Amino acid sequence: MTTFDDGPIESAASRRTEGAFAAGGLSCAVTAWSLSGTRQNELSLPRHHFVSFQELHHGDYLVERGAFDGKRYPSRVLSERDSFFLPQGHRWIGTCRGNGKARILVCDLEHSVFALALGDQVRGFDLEPYLGPSPIASGLLERLEALCLTPDAFPRAYADALTAVLAFELFRARTTKPFPPLFNSRVGTSRFKLVVDRIEETLESDPGLSDLAALMGLSVSHFSHAFAAAYGVAPHRYIMRRRIDRAKALLRTSDATVATISARVGFSSQSRFTQVFARQTGTTPSAYRLQQQR
Repeated sequence: MTTFDDGPIESAASRRTEGAFAAGGLSCAVTAWSLSGTRQNELSLPRHHFVSFQELHHGDYLVERGAFDGKRYPSRVLSERDSFFLPQGHRWIGTCRGNGKARILVCDLEHSVFALALGDQVRGFDLEPYLGPSPIASGLLERLEALCLTPDAFPRAYADALTAVLAFELFRARTTKPFPPLFNSRVGTSRFKLVVDRIEETLESDPGLSDLAALMGLSVSHFSHAFAAAYGVAPHRYIMRRRIDRAKALLRTSDATVATISARVGFSSQSRFTQVFARQTGTTPSAYRLQQQR
């Protein structure tokens, strides 16, 4: 079902990867699938495997039946926004039959992602397999899909943040233990001086969220919540704002080209820099420079 792995009973299937990215222990891809006939799948993976059906079009019918770790799972007709989650070390055997087309978001997470995102709260935890309506908010899935399709359009800290949120939501939805109390996010801005200094030093090289969290000895989720509580904005948005502030200063005080300034503040392309600059300032970099000269 989920990955429609090789090993058909009698079926015809085709797939096309539309985009992918990898960051901080998460590998994510958007794939278009076309399936007809009957297909059997057996999965047992070294990583946590999450799949969401972003779009699903039935030519006839598409039914999934199978078993997790030998325990039979009720058959169901797959629907849009259904999801499949197979934790590391668990096993799935299932059969899918019918005709249909699907656009699928596939996320594979290293076990270390959960500890990085949640810290000591996940020590000794286990996660339960799942097939059914997605327990993950559609907004997060859409952001992951956008990141797959245009990975160069977003800073590394943004990818790290989405990775942490996905791990947090999967843990909350499928942990076999009672979910631990939410962490205290009340950390004053003075605690973040080292982090803010590092951001200023690394604007050109795109600082990662996990690296910044490590400076304070916090998990990524705790760091993100604490930073947002202290500064009123998520870390990746703060980094983007500081990039634009730096770019404005360079546009005012230097003769460097827009392309050079774009690279000096950590953007992979001038077009992406111009887009973000215009969104935050209401004007293009060239127009801003001209206004300042006047």
